[in-house]
Amino acid sequence: MTTADSQQSNPDNAQIKTLTRYTDLANRQALYHVLRFARSSGVFDMLERGPCTVETLAKSCDVDLETTRALIYLLCHLEVVEQYGDDIALAAVMRLRSDVNPDFGQTQWERLVAPADGENVAREGSAEQTRRSFRNRMFEREWTMTPSALELARVLGIGSQRCGLQILDWGCGTGIWGLTLAHRDVQANVTMVDWPEPMETVKGMAESIGIADRVTCVAGEFSEVNLPEQRFDLVLLANHLQLVAPSAWAVLLERLRALLKVGGEIAVIDVFEGQDAGDVTRNVLALELSLAHPEFGICAPTVLQEQLVANRFGKPRYSHLEVAPYLFGVMLAAKELS
Repeated sequence: MTTADSQQSNPDNAQIKTLTRYTDLANRQALYHVLRFARSSGVFDMLERGPCTVETLAKSCDVDLETTRALIYLLCHLEVVEQYGDDIALAAVMRLRSDVNPDFGQTQWERLVAPADGENVAREGSAEQTRRSFRNRMFEREWTMTPSALELARVLGIGSQRCGLQILDWGCGTGIWGLTLAHRDVQANVTMVDWPEPMETVKGMAESIGIADRVTCVAGEFSEVNLPEQRFDLVLLANHLQLVAPSAWAVLLERLRALLKVGGEIAVIDVFEGQDAGDVTRNVLALELSLAHPEFGICAPTVLQEQLVANRFGKPRYSHLEVAPYLFGVMLAAKELS
């Protein structure tokens, strides 16, 4: 065999890596459609009723047996179903699907990237309409923030360094941040402010963890909510600035500053760069935000620091919340004398 023949029959490492990456990319694209097919053919709906055999699944979903076997193999690879002997069952993660987000965001992403008259469909509505839609979807994900909320309580020393606080959770969503702090400090009281939609969830959560008597819910439009000035020791502003243009931050921060006692603190909890383990999730969110509306985006820490100082807060201090999903940090600043 000549040297040329040997080189052709034994591709170098660079060629092998390129072919491997190509195959991996093609498989990832295919797996996306595997999930779509499983959902549209009724596989997930069938398995929600309980475990069954591949044969039963194929018959119930009107899919031939060999196709079903291949489908189940791939769904097991994705870890959305599990196989126990002859039985197929939904994995625990699939129990987290909801009526609002039954396909883990597939429909939303198709809407974001699908062209319509040369424009993204998602940009046809007003910023306020898109903001409401996006926040409603975020409410579905707030359970994933529980470890971060617990870490926030630790970083702030809630119940030890900071006790008996009057807390305001502005734009509270389903309440994960404010309720966690109030649960950690048995002397704290928390006022939750948001649109009416998530407030029933907030009340239910407060009752379930035994702190309903220390929680005040104020439902309404942010521009219309009336609260007493110089009332609060700590204001939480969590996952809010992503959906507010930086040009509007000054007005929002000034309003929240007026609600703080002198020396009271604002804690801005948001998605910030700096935790490698969260880079993929953070960039997915950044792309989703920018496609949803051009005003939306990941919070820029230097811009936030400058704006806090301009709004007469003291020098901001920053900490990562170094727990899964490795996205969040907290910017803390105290209200200074005018």
